[in-house]
Amino acid sequence: VMMIYGMRFQLADSYDQARDTLPHGISLLVPSLVVGFWTHAYLWASGITGFSLIELWWTMSLWMETGALLPQLYLLANSNHGQTLRRSVVQALLALGLYRLLYVLNWIHRITSETSITPYNHNHQHAIVYLCGSVQLVWYLDFAIAVYT
Repeated sequence: VMMIYGMRFQLADSYDQARDTLPHGISLLVPSLVVGFWTHAYLWASGITGFSLIELWWTMSLWMETGALLPQLYLLANSNHGQTLRRSVVQALLALGLYRLLYVLNWIHRITSETSITPYNHNHQHAIVYLCGSVQLVWYLDFAIAVYT
């Protein structure tokens, strides 16, 4: 909510509606809801987990978080590779990418050092979180490469 407030009010002068042509509902919201529902339904049908509305919403939110960088990448692809983006926006997105990288390193450490944590144990959330986080890391790396080339 704070990010949306910041984008709409504090950074409103930097918003260029002419370049923001990505249909957010179709490109982000609908796919995350569909994939989240499909993932939860698959885990439920496989007997891995029981049906839970909270778990369904959580799974959908993971997929939505995974795709949240897509509008920025789309805008970057349609601009002059960061020249029109504010330096603070680029720094913030790179900081989020660094955060995700450190998160992945934490997963690797926990998998190799803790015997109760494995990506495929009884807790299905690990596999979903690892998959979504890895996709996010790839998109952040793509963003960093696009900014610095």
